[in-house]
Amino acid sequence: MNDVPLENAFIVEFKTTKKIKELEARAQEALQQIEDKKYVLELEDDGYELSGNYGISFCGKDCCVMY
Repeated sequence: MNDVPLENAFIVEFKTTKKIKELEARAQEALQQIEDKKYVLELEDDGYELSGNYGISFCGKDCCVMY
């Protein structure tokens, strides 16, 4: 493992929905998935410094971004 961070990294998880009223909930689900599946551990093991997590949901051309 590298003691000095290689670069900043961020994690992005995407979700889709067919109902625009579900955009926020789906973006939140994306953030929860990042936490539940511990995606950050692999990046940290590779020496990256985490800058943030983003949950993005789409309904057609509309989207919701949460961080």
